[in-house]
Amino acid sequence: VELEVKDRSKVDSAVKKGFVKNSSLAKILDLKFMLPFGSPSTPPKMTIKLEVDTDPPAGAKYSAKQLFFPYPASIRCFDRESSFAGKMHAVLCRAWNNRIKGRDLYDYVFYRSMNTPVNLQHLEARLRQSDFLESEAPLDIDQLKDLLRARFATINYDQAKQDVLPFIKDPNKLAVWSQDFFDQITENLIVV
Repeated sequence: VELEVKDRSKVDSAVKKGFVKNSSLAKILDLKFMLPFGSPSTPPKMTIKLEVDTDPPAGAKYSAKQLFFPYPASIRCFDRESSFAGKMHAVLCRAWNNRIKGRDLYDYVFYRSMNTPVNLQHLEARLRQSDFLESEAPLDIDQLKDLLRARFATINYDQAKQDVLPFIKDPNKLAVWSQDFFDQITENLIVV
């Protein structure tokens, strides 16, 4: 397989970003179903974004997952609590500017719907690495809830919904999105 790799990393970032491109990947994964009716038989070039953190924050817990498609493999990945910490970091720290990432909120709702605890140690390490926390005191659940409520107060929920709409089948799932909704689902947040 011949790959075209483009480095998209920022100069001073511990997260290295790249794009791997190859039209034969679509053939390996048999993604012909993605072609619109009447399209040429050659699938379009597929692009996969890869990010590698060369200085990962401490405190994450891992588990092994087995995959069978397209080939049998075992991968090491964050446990659910550590993944939730990563998503919570995105909700708190991502510089949305004028383009809110509604998918951050969608994922937040997903984790809350399963009552997933957040790995507080890992989240704190992420927030410190991003220079988000001003105090040297350890992060606690009450401070975390205050940080989330402050962030939820700044969100344009109509824009957030627009970002998510192309990815969901039922737009009614977003009808409840509001500051009050996110504040309420944060009340029972638990940590490990």
